Amino acid sequence: MIHMIKINEQYFLTSKLRSFLEKKAKHSTFLVSTGDTEYDMEYCRESIKNGKIKDSDLWIFWLKHEAYLPFEDNFNNKKDTMHVLDLHNLCKELNIEEDRVVFINSDLYLSKNYDTWFANSGFDKKINCIGFPWYFLAEKQDITQNIGKNPYNFVRYEDRKKLPSKRFISLNGTYNQSRKYIIDKLRKYQSVGYLSDLSNNEQIDDISIGSLVGGSRSDEASELKLDRFHKDSYFSIVNEAGGAWKAFNQDKVSAFFTEKITKPLYYGQPFILIGCKNSYKHLKNMGFEVYDDIFNITYDNFQTWEERTISAWKEIERVLSLSDNDFHKMFSSVQDKIIYNQERFFNYDGYVEDFINTLKELK
Repeated sequence: MIHMIKINEQYFLTSKLRSFLEKKAKHSTFLVSTGDTEYDMEYCRESIKNGKIKDSDLWIFWLKHEAYLPFEDNFNNKKDTMHVLDLHNLCKELNIEEDRVVFINSDLYLSKNYDTWFANSGFDKKINCIGFPWYFLAEKQDITQNIGKNPYNFVRYEDRKKLPSKRFISLNGTYNQSRKYIIDKLRKYQSVGYLSDLSNNEQIDDISIGSLVGGSRSDEASELKLDRFHKDSYFSIVNEAGGAWKAFNQDKVSAFFTEKITKPLYYGQPFILIGCKNSYKHLKNMGFEVYDDIFNITYDNFQTWEERTISAWKEIERVLSLSDNDFHKMFSSVQDKIIYNQERFFNYDGYVEDFINTLKELK
């Protein structure tokens, strides 16, 4: 069931975003979770009837941590989570103007993908679909509020008493074919890296996998602290969420970022990223540096996960095959980028400001 949230209880909201939502959608902001398909219609009707939700308010439905296409039957060819059709039907049922309804998820191409769908939908009026990188906001808020601002300050290699003992870290949870491909290839180099595969009961820390799977182990950034592993390794191999192999409809999702890419940013590490098409492009648009002086990342615009994964592996293997001296020299050359990215992660709020401005322009 999709329920209204209490805005003042949401830790991930900045003060400006909280203030905007309190003013424009105090009783009509809903968090959507995977599997949610039904609304609390009694609440909606009663809130309209008694004036709790005003005619000028926005209706915001926020699937904050996913990026599936909400206008196509997904994954197993069945609708198991909110569909944009549901929102169009909601407008009709409750007599709400479509331009007051906002659907948000983490697909940064959501608006363009929705426009493509709408052109052949048969509807006359659009709702608003906005992609927003929720994990960048939530991880920063969580760390800042519970640990402090930039608590993992990167120390240059030349100023350390001890250099990293491992070449890489690769953290893997849920199984997909892209991750399996990379994990299998990394077995050859496992002695020089930290490699986890929770789907196969392999971990790098001492926290119970059973607790993680059972839901009692927190994966909040402020609680699941992996800084010692990142300090003791040179670079992250990030295999983002998604991970289909051959082409399918979810390849239309462009740049879905989760906690997997935020880790090397806030811990202070170079990274190679295997993600949705144009992921590097979106990171650069957000003002982050990418490590194209170490890795050839031209695979970023390849169409399928298969193509991007295989090309990324060739770069990973090339770098892992370098001599110790060449390897250290290579990563020493990008330390300014590491520091810049870490500082930008904690200090930059521009994408939140842009998000608020987009919402302000809606009504």
